[in-house]
Amino acid sequence: MENDFSEFGKFDMIINFGLIYHLKNVEKHLICCAKMSDEILLEGTVCDSTDPSKIFFLEEPEGLGQALDGVGSRPGPYYIERIFENNNFEVIRHFSKDLNSESYVYDWEHNNDNSIFSNRRRFWNFKKLK
Repeated sequence: MENDFSEFGKFDMIINFGLIYHLKNVEKHLICCAKMSDEILLEGTVCDSTDPSKIFFLEEPEGLGQALDGVGSRPGPYYIERIFENNNFEVIRHFSKDLNSESYVYDWEHNNDNSIFSNRRRFWNFKKLK
């Protein structure tokens, strides 16, 4: 997932849940997804920043369910949206309380303090503009 995987072809939809924060090269990954589908559902842990260039890198233990090379990331929500907007996608946010669970919160308000909490998540539907 860190390299170009577009050789697998085109898909009607890509469901990308709980992956991006285990990747070091998030931008490369998302650009590859944008090449492969006109609709992408994306969910993941993010940092609290409205800066479209904000991403933090963290050491993660290597192994099953973690970063393959030991480095994960926490991009800001606007970092992710910038990538899709630059690739001609509509951004549809689903930051509503009906998605919240005991473990995850989607409707949190930005303090814009760059904090990273594993329970703060965001959920989007990105659709290619025609």
